Amino acid sequence: MKRRPPAGEAQTEFYRPFDTGEMSEDVAEREISANDAERVALAQRFGLRALDRLSATLTVRRVYDDMFHVSGRLSAAVVQQCVVTLEPLQSSLDEAVAVTFVKPKTMGGKGKVGATEAEEGMEDEGPETMDGDLIDLGEAVAQQLAVSLDPYPRAPGASLKAVLPRGVTAETGEEKRPSPFAVLETLRKAKPS
Repeated sequence: MKRRPPAGEAQTEFYRPFDTGEMSEDVAEREISANDAERVALAQRFGLRALDRLSATLTVRRVYDDMFHVSGRLSAAVVQQCVVTLEPLQSSLDEAVAVTFVKPKTMGGKGKVGATEAEEGMEDEGPETMDGDLIDLGEAVAQQLAVSLDPYPRAPGASLKAVLPRGVTAETGEEKRPSPFAVLETLRKAKPS
């Protein structure tokens, strides 16, 4: 059964809650897959042309009473846009997922365990905060998908030289102009002695 987040909290596109309070053992296995609507929403969120498949096999392991580690693999088929030719690029991803979650009381109401006020605004690789006893497995997979995407997808053999107007360089995006000294050298050579 899918549980919805509490009122006032944003719904993630791929919401797959896992209730750690219902764990009878210290390890649980889950397989999740995104449906058509969820894949469309995730594709829009991550700037993809399409997300044809997204699934994951995950293990939730209790580390302490208030800390859990989620590990496993995600599998996805994505269509991105080549940054040079703007053509669609299809690719398959098979990536590891590894995230640690802690209950809010462990975090002391702050961003990370033992965080000082100066550290709260800083990005870190510390544990994620749970929503009570719930872990959103779908969002954990979606975030791993996001960091696994090629930020500058390029089609094989795609070259900026092929798409830039003649005389414009790939390095600066400006038209390449001859050096004034080269122009003088040309005039000097052309001048009769």
